[in-house]
Amino acid sequence: WYAVGYCLLREAIRNFKLDRVIQLRLLNTTFKPPHDFNLDSYFTHSWGVVVGQTEPPKEVKLLFSPQVANE
Repeated sequence: WYAVGYCLLREAIRNFKLDRVIQLRLLNTTFKPPHDFNLDSYFTHSWGVVVGQTEPPKEVKLLFSPQVANE
Protein backbone atom coordinates (compact mmCIF):
# COMPACT_ATOMS: atom_id res chain seq x y z
CA TRP A 1 0.00 0.00 0.00
CA TYR A 2 1.14 3.51 -0.83
CA ALA A 3 0.03 7.01 0.09
CA VAL A 4 0.57 10.06 -2.08
CA GLY A 5 1.28 13.22 -0.16
CA TYR A 6 3.38 16.33 0.11
CA CYS A 7 6.90 15.79 1.46
CA LEU A 8 8.08 18.80 3.49
CA LEU A 9 11.69 17.62 3.25
CA ARG A 10 11.70 17.27 -0.56
CA GLU A 11 9.10 20.03 -1.08
CA ALA A 12 7.27 17.90 -3.62
CA ILE A 13 4.45 15.40 -4.00
CA ARG A 14 5.87 11.95 -3.20
CA ASN A 15 4.83 8.32 -2.71
CA PHE A 16 5.03 6.88 0.79
CA LYS A 17 5.13 3.11 1.30
CA LEU A 18 2.81 2.46 4.25
CA ASP A 19 4.47 -0.72 5.51
CA ARG A 20 7.57 1.37 6.26
CA VAL A 21 5.65 3.67 8.62
CA ILE A 22 6.89 3.11 12.17
CA GLN A 23 5.03 5.80 14.10
CA LEU A 24 2.12 8.16 13.40
CA ARG A 25 1.10 11.44 15.01
CA LEU A 26 -2.06 13.35 14.12
CA LEU A 27 -1.50 17.02 13.25
CA ASN A 28 -3.73 19.91 12.27
CA THR A 29 -1.51 20.58 9.23
CA THR A 30 -3.22 20.19 5.87
CA PHE A 31 -2.11 19.98 2.26
CA LYS A 32 -4.18 20.67 -0.82
CA PRO A 33 -2.85 19.24 -4.07
CA PRO A 34 -2.34 21.67 -6.95
CA HIS A 35 -5.57 22.28 -8.88
CA ASP A 36 -4.06 20.59 -11.95
CA PHE A 37 -2.84 17.46 -10.08
CA ASN A 38 -4.13 14.25 -11.65
CA LEU A 39 -3.50 10.96 -9.82
CA ASP A 40 -3.80 8.87 -13.00
CA SER A 41 -1.16 11.01 -14.71
CA TYR A 42 1.03 10.94 -11.60
CA PHE A 43 1.04 7.12 -11.64
CA THR A 44 1.43 6.76 -15.41
CA HIS A 45 4.95 5.34 -15.08
CA SER A 46 4.57 3.68 -11.68
CA TRP A 47 5.01 0.07 -12.80
CA GLY A 48 1.68 -1.06 -11.43
CA VAL A 49 1.81 0.48 -7.96
CA VAL A 50 -1.88 1.18 -8.44
CA VAL A 51 -3.84 -1.60 -10.06
CA GLY A 52 -7.54 -1.12 -10.90
CA GLN A 53 -9.48 0.10 -7.92
CA THR A 54 -12.56 -1.75 -6.76
CA GLU A 55 -13.34 0.73 -3.98
CA PRO A 56 -13.35 4.52 -3.94
CA PRO A 57 -10.15 6.09 -2.57
CA LYS A 58 -9.96 6.89 1.13
CA GLU A 59 -8.42 10.02 2.62
CA VAL A 60 -5.63 9.27 5.10
CA LYS A 61 -3.44 11.81 6.90
CA LEU A 62 0.13 10.77 7.75
CA LEU A 63 3.09 12.45 9.44
CA PHE A 64 6.64 11.26 8.83
CA SER A 65 9.55 12.25 11.04
CA PRO A 66 12.76 13.39 9.34
CA GLN A 67 14.48 10.21 10.60
CA VAL A 68 12.30 7.90 8.51
CA ALA A 69 11.56 10.23 5.60
CA ASN A 70 14.99 9.55 4.07
CA GLU A 71 14.78 5.76 4.26
